[in-house]
Amino acid sequence: MGHFAWLLPISLTITVLFGIVVLGLAVCWWLIFRRTGRRFNTKGK
Repeated sequence: MGHFAWLLPISLTITVLFGIVVLGLAVCWWLIFRRTGRRFNTKGK
């Protein structure tokens, strides 16, 4: 494990960053979806 000890924090950091990016994209898509949904609702009425 001595040789690969430095890989653990790097892989952990990459995993955390990837999770943050995915969450950010999910929030952006959710906001866009809600905005478009509201537009369609106002057009329908």
